[in-house]
Amino acid sequence: MDEPAPPAPPADPAEAVGDADEPGIVTARAPIDLDRLVSVEAELADVEHALARLDAGTYGTCEICTTPLEEGRLIEAPATRTCGAHT
Repeated sequence: MDEPAPPAPPADPAEAVGDADEPGIVTARAPIDLDRLVSVEAELADVEHALARLDAGTYGTCEICTTPLEEGRLIEAPATRTCGAHT
């Protein structure tokens, strides 16, 4: 008896992923939102920079004038780098 042919791959490989356990199964996924990806990468870079400043002991101070950042500013945007005067 002949086995059925495996399903055809999607036209755009970026729109599907295969299942490593069952290579014949392909599941669809949403296309990548490049604008959102760029935004998330920028946010990650800001957080990593803030963590480096924390390690260096300079977190919570303005990178330009070194005055302490306003508490409300840090609460609103923990990765902020400058005081209100240097925004």
